[in-house]
Amino acid sequence: MPVTTSTHIRLVSLICILFAVDIWAVKCCVHYTSSNQKSVLILFGFEFGLLVISVFNLICRYVLHIIDSRMANGLVSKGLYVMLIDLVCHVFRMLTYSVFFYLVLINYGVPLHIIREMYMTFHTFHRKLSSFVRYVKLTQNLDNRLENATTEEITAAGMITAT
Repeated sequence: MPVTTSTHIRLVSLICILFAVDIWAVKCCVHYTSSNQKSVLILFGFEFGLLVISVFNLICRYVLHIIDSRMANGLVSKGLYVMLIDLVCHVFRMLTYSVFFYLVLINYGVPLHIIREMYMTFHTFHRKLSSFVRYVKLTQNLDNRLENATTEEITAAGMITAT
């Protein structure tokens, strides 16, 4: 179903506003915490940082969708790109949680409330990494085992019309 240009404009505007507000909030929290030492804003700063990563993931997926919809036959490796984008974002999430855990540990003690989130983030990253590796091996195996279809075979299957 085609999406109107005004819908794209509204969606891109909303995403840009969310991205800018999250970055601004991170900047404010980091500035306040660094100038006033210990503050609860360290928690909010990292939460906004995680939101920046989520919006970045959304932006990348949206750009990928736009590229895929503009191509005549679609993007050949869209699944691979989506998996790669998710994997990179999960690496940034793990790094963010690790830095947050370290800072809270140094300033306040053992942050029990973060341990579950760190575990779940690592578990999700591990699952996505395993899935990505299996996907790459599977596609390489298919490329080695199967030959590409000829134009005659594609025409005979009714996929394209003869010219």
